[in-house]
Amino acid sequence: MAKSGSIVAYIDCYYGITPGKLLAAILDLGASAEVIKREMGKLNLPFEMEIIKESGEGLKFTKIKLKSEAKLKPTNINKILNIINLSSLKPAIKKRITSVFNKIAIAESRVHKEPVDKVCLFEVGHPLSILTVTGIMAGIEELKIKEIYASALALGTGKVKCSHGILSVPTPATSELTKKIPVLQGRIKGELTTPLGAAIILVLARKFATFPSMFVEKVGRGCSGEDIRPLTVYLGRKI
Repeated sequence: MAKSGSIVAYIDCYYGITPGKLLAAILDLGASAEVIKREMGKLNLPFEMEIIKESGEGLKFTKIKLKSEAKLKPTNINKILNIINLSSLKPAIKKRITSVFNKIAIAESRVHKEPVDKVCLFEVGHPLSILTVTGIMAGIEELKIKEIYASALALGTGKVKCSHGILSVPTPATSELTKKIPVLQGRIKGELTTPLGAAIILVLARKFATFPSMFVEKVGRGCSGEDIRPLTVYLGRKI
């Protein structure tokens, strides 16, 4: 448990959580873009990241555009972990990234009833996914955050197109990952929380649906693509 005065964060997932939104919110809080890019570069996956400051609905927020020329075929957990383990990232950052992808692989294994190392991870095995998760963990380290809390996760409604075809929201993997944490469906159409977003918050959050006693010093907002419904992160010191 973090001591009084330690830096803590609260992630408001009223509009769900996706990796891109969380990385953008961390940058909006003031995490060094250069430090994050340097750490992402340790994966040896070529990439370009553009950071954009925008406003909408009366709020200012940050968005990112991430591109990678890396060519990786649909892959399994062992290949993803190999990329992470061969990098020069700090052990603590590697551990968190590894935990995220292990959770995804286990969830997909249960959904598809296949061994963990045989499950084909399509979207989450993409270089952009690995890069984004690395950027998130590097940003949290750079901001010196000791504890993270989160709201209930908004899941969304409707249908989503993915590598497995047209699926209902939440997708089977997201449903598996969020079994034991507070969630709400809401009336907003679309996939608000992705499997990777759910796995990330499971690794990071100490508690859910509890706003910690803290002095809020900064508020970061991150958006992704054309979606201007922000993921909001409150940063401050524990009372």
